[in-house]
Amino acid sequence: MKNNTLYVGGGMRPLLVLSLLPIIDGFCKRQNIQTIIFEKDTSIDFNSNVFYKSLKSKYKIKHLEKISINKISFLKFLFIGIFFLIFFFLSFFFKKNYLLNKKIKWIPKQILHSFWDAGIINNNNELDRVEFKSRIKSCLQISKKFLDFKILKSNNVNYAFLCHLVYSERFLFALLRSINIKTYRFNGQIIIKQEKNFDRDSKFLDKKIYKKSIKIISKKKIEKYWKNLQNGFSKNEEVNFAAKIKSKKKKYKSTNINVIMLHIFKDSSFDDIDIKRIFPDYYSWVVETLKIVKDSKETWILRKHPSADRWGENQKKIINDIFNDVFDGKKPQNIFFEENSRSNMKQFKISKRIVTYSGSSHLEAACLGIKPIVISNVGLIKFNKNLVFKPKNLSEYKKLLLSHNKNHFLLSKGQTILTKRIIFLLQN
Repeated sequence: MKNNTLYVGGGMRPLLVLSLLPIIDGFCKRQNIQTIIFEKDTSIDFNSNVFYKSLKSKYKIKHLEKISINKISFLKFLFIGIFFLIFFFLSFFFKKNYLLNKKIKWIPKQILHSFWDAGIINNNNELDRVEFKSRIKSCLQISKKFLDFKILKSNNVNYAFLCHLVYSERFLFALLRSINIKTYRFNGQIIIKQEKNFDRDSKFLDKKIYKKSIKIISKKKIEKYWKNLQNGFSKNEEVNFAAKIKSKKKKYKSTNINVIMLHIFKDSSFDDIDIKRIFPDYYSWVVETLKIVKDSKETWILRKHPSADRWGENQKKIINDIFNDVFDGKKPQNIFFEENSRSNMKQFKISKRIVTYSGSSHLEAACLGIKPIVISNVGLIKFNKNLVFKPKNLSEYKKLLLSHNKNHFLLSKGQTILTKRIIFLLQN
């Protein structure tokens, strides 16, 4: 009988690893796994844990950071050095629009996303290009992931539990799948089996679960949760924060108010890669959107992300810099940046359009009867494409942003009831 090996990593924090130990044990029994390789050596922290003791008695435990090649450390540095030079050289030929090129195959595209992702988060200032120091750091991180892949491959790993699938980790994720290692993602307390040529994420709800829920979860319970959510008492921390913001009175010239829900610019949008999106990243989306709405006679608000401060991201400065670049220092009077002027719910109730790249705000908007505009795949579009607008090209996007038909952006009562159940199921 074949002996199998499981890898547990992807930047998984020790407490997450600890919570997974009973599941790892059951998985190893079922798949006849004899060896477990953890990314980090946390044995000192875990030695007193009953599940870890049990695991050590049943399986051979290894740690990636200590395996084989570390015995001859100069080979490790030589290996990383060679691949760093290769990646560093190739990085100068990279263009952001490659991320949207449909001719590039799936695995190479994963690698391109990994480089761009790692580059932006390693940058000090820029959001539209990879800075030189960041290029060096990102290529070093990617080279290290390539070494990790080689070590895992040489240790006959055929299963992997990963946590993060973004930044340099996506490169390792792509390499593992390229040789058919069965990969699972642990996200939001859910374990999701990944496919070789597309990503699965916990923000997408299986229709079977929805149908089953109708029999066991009452409409009354759904409505109660929705009411609590609006008051800032849900299972989502960011939603709660945005719901509890105290409103300030502010008047606008136009009664037609539209909201662009900002994301954290350095946060990755690539948990799952939508190859049909029309913008490569958050920055390009905001810039191109502003170029369109400057010709609108309606009010447009760019709403600060509730977690921006916790990320250390000064969104007011970022948006003002974008205003200067796009409008040459002459910002139109119909466009505003708002920093916590009112709660999400109160903002949505007075708004005509809600525009988001791929944020959970599309769910809240739909629950309030607004058909949101999204750029990348979101939970509702996977469930029912008629619940959101997802433009196929820039021309279609422009028509949506400049449309004067208010009824065009309304959902029916039945559709809002459906979305309230979806948000309950996703958050619970």
